[in-house]
Amino acid sequence: MSRPIKARRQIGRRLAKRFKITAIREYSAGGFVFRQSPEGEIEFLLIEDKRGRWSIAKGHIDPGETSQETALREINEETNLESLRLIELMDEIYFFYKIEGRFVHMTVFVYLVEAIKGFQEKIQVEDLEWITGVKWFSAVEAYRLIEYPDLKRLTKHAYQRITGKELIIP
Repeated sequence: MSRPIKARRQIGRRLAKRFKITAIREYSAGGFVFRQSPEGEIEFLLIEDKRGRWSIAKGHIDPGETSQETALREINEETNLESLRLIELMDEIYFFYKIEGRFVHMTVFVYLVEAIKGFQEKIQVEDLEWITGVKWFSAVEAYRLIEYPDLKRLTKHAYQRITGKELIIP
């Protein structure tokens, strides 16, 4: 079981203080997009980045925009899906990274999002330099492809939230 969001925020702040890290705060939002086949199979939509890693559609929150608006906008921009229903905030993920000699403390708001038209709406990779692929995967395949531990955990959480069943990885 993961720690509550507030406890994880406090841990991130303590680590930054302990190691005397001065970091810029950045916020992004995205979503676990799913569809359900007529047979009841749940599929998740993943984005492949230029390094060959599979993840969820997400991006920076623009000034004046809510995290919910950002999640829906980014999913649309990266996949061309328009018929989306935001269900709930699943979690906030925190991590640090270094770019151009500066540390960034990133907060990602991750939502559960349903592709309303499911199999009727075509996905399309937009001409974005950081995305090389967009594809639907079964829940088990998505879990296996995702490298990031927090997103792996959220794959199981999303599946359980949608189906009421635990995702079993053979």
